[in-house]
Amino acid sequence: MLSQLRLPVLWIYGGWDNSIPVEKSVHVLDQLRSSGQLFTVRTIPYGNHGLFVMRGPEKRRLPYYPDGLWSDMFSWIDSVTNRANLH
Repeated sequence: MLSQLRLPVLWIYGGWDNSIPVEKSVHVLDQLRSSGQLFTVRTIPYGNHGLFVMRGPEKRRLPYYPDGLWSDMFSWIDSVTNRANLH
């Protein structure tokens, strides 16, 4: 069960994911966060299930990862490992 997790988790959803109910999933995670879970939730506005932007404001022809996705992930990892090293 998600409520039993006692470790930080980064959840990243694509806003245009048609494989899962993103809004419902984020709502559940927000409820768990409000009760103290160490969850971070991000939604990529034009991302699909694989977090690729297939269409969107830039109208590129090939799918791409949105700018900042990887740096955000690495920053989150750094913040979690830095917190762990303090304990």
